[in-house]
Amino acid sequence: MRRCRQIISALAIAAVLGITPTAAQEATTASLSLGEALKQAHNNNPQYRQRLNNAATARLQVRNAYGQLLPSASASGGLDYTRAGQVNFGQGFSRPTSATIGSSYNLGFAWTVDGSRILAPKEQRANARAVDEEIASEESALKFAVTEQYLTALQASAQVAVSQQQVERNQSFLDLANAKYRVGQGTLIEVRQAEVQKAQADVALLRSQQAENEAKLELFRRLGSAAPLPVQQIVLSDSFPVTAPDYAVDSLLIQAEAGNPALRALRARSRAASTS
Repeated sequence: MRRCRQIISALAIAAVLGITPTAAQEATTASLSLGEALKQAHNNNPQYRQRLNNAATARLQVRNAYGQLLPSASASGGLDYTRAGQVNFGQGFSRPTSATIGSSYNLGFAWTVDGSRILAPKEQRANARAVDEEIASEESALKFAVTEQYLTALQASAQVAVSQQQVERNQSFLDLANAKYRVGQGTLIEVRQAEVQKAQADVALLRSQQAENEAKLELFRRLGSAAPLPVQQIVLSDSFPVTAPDYAVDSLLIQAEAGNPALRALRARSRAASTS
């Protein structure tokens, strides 16, 4: 009875998910390589695009700092005209006046210099370099995140293939058990055991397919774009050979200290703060 309940539970899960593990999907597929994924991430990832916008702002601040060192000048002018007429002094006495033209001019020049204005370009250049390093750090983190998730999705796809093979294998065992039972060479218990193993393999396949779909959805989330097709139809085309690592800890530490993007960004921020 317990094995029968296991079979019923497995078949119920398959019915709820609405997926037939052994059915072939006749649908258009689209391939996605790691290079294409990284390119999409550079173009669409919102956090990385925000970092790029910060670079434009930092360049404008450098220009503004240099502009504060320039002197200011002002010029103004005026012109007035009075036409000819008569001036009445009262008691019938008046005097004619001639037309007059008047003008005025003003020229101003100002130049304000202090320590903060002199050091402002250096400070803003340091901030701009810090922003560039932060962009490099964000790009490195994005590349790592996308590559890691691509490998995770590849692993999930490989697990689906293994689960599919297990389903086919257990189906063969079930067919063999039924055949032996029909000719009297097997027992009903062996048939029920084969049915339980087949149902468990079906459930394992469904779970691995769900894990693959979730891994692909997470990959496109990190890319910052929607999948062109349902994720079940997206095929990851790249493969990576497994090789033994050939690194020394000391050389890795030296390389990380000299070129780690996050560390370089922090150092650039420290220099900018010192200048300020």
